[in-house]
Amino acid sequence: MTVPFRGRFNEYGILDGQKYEVSDDVDRANVELISGEMIGMSCPKDEDYCVFLVDTTSTKNPNISGRDLFELWLNKKTNQLYDGYADDEGNCTVNKNGQGCYTRIVNDNWEMRY
Repeated sequence: MTVPFRGRFNEYGILDGQKYEVSDDVDRANVELISGEMIGMSCPKDEDYCVFLVDTTSTKNPNISGRDLFELWLNKKTNQLYDGYADDEGNCTVNKNGQGCYTRIVNDNWEMRY
């Protein structure tokens, strides 16, 4: 079964109610898995990290950063997955791409307490 490929991420909401569209000006490869998740990956060659955007529900709602969209970083040398914005953990509800939300969920024992 083939799933139509949208090629980009949709408009998203931020938990504080604002709307924004994920930038397409990043050199990012996007794939949509048959199970419905959308994953975008960018690996700048002069940097030590890759950036992943993960939308756990793809075209389905809620399309809200920190609920179904998260930005995760991968250290190219150690393969460690981390939140590139760990210091923004407290700002998870107002950041685009769910920045800081991964760290907050991990620190809250894998629960969304926001």
